[in-house]
Amino acid sequence: MLSRLDLSNSRAIVTGASSGIGHALALRLAEQGVRLVLASRNQERLDALAATIRDRGGEAHVVPIDVADAGQRARLVEAGVAALGGLDILVNNAGVGAIGPFAEASEDRLRRIFEVNFFGCAELTRLAIPHLRSGRNPTIVNGKELTREEPTEVTPDQKIAICNFTIRIQPK
Repeated sequence: MLSRLDLSNSRAIVTGASSGIGHALALRLAEQGVRLVLASRNQERLDALAATIRDRGGEAHVVPIDVADAGQRARLVEAGVAALGGLDILVNNAGVGAIGPFAEASEDRLRRIFEVNFFGCAELTRLAIPHLRSGRNPTIVNGKELTREEPTEVTPDQKIAICNFTIRIQPK
């Protein structure tokens, strides 16, 4: 689907860009001429990804962030808009998980999953919407790690919350 759209010179923030799907998606977007702000907690991996993108002729900026932190989310959007001159695409890909039985999970672990996977996504989207409204073909992608070999009993709840949130924010 990405190859059917003209994304050249689009401006995007990609969270969870240091590994996995976020890393691969950032490379693919850069190949299509998207100007990127890369975000995750792992600055070393972000720096390496940004260097790869730049070596291939793309534009990439790095903003280390924990999406569970409100101040860091605000800093990401501000830095992204400043570096790119606006925002067209937000990719909410940051995510954490846990393996093991629900009964053995700590409250802190469960709260962290929801803080990152749901609230981080929802609040980052809220902060980005005013900038996306001024963007070219504004797009929000809410992608999380959708499968786990051994899911916790809480995993489906966070996925349902993200799906419902994504449906509710679509323009009427």
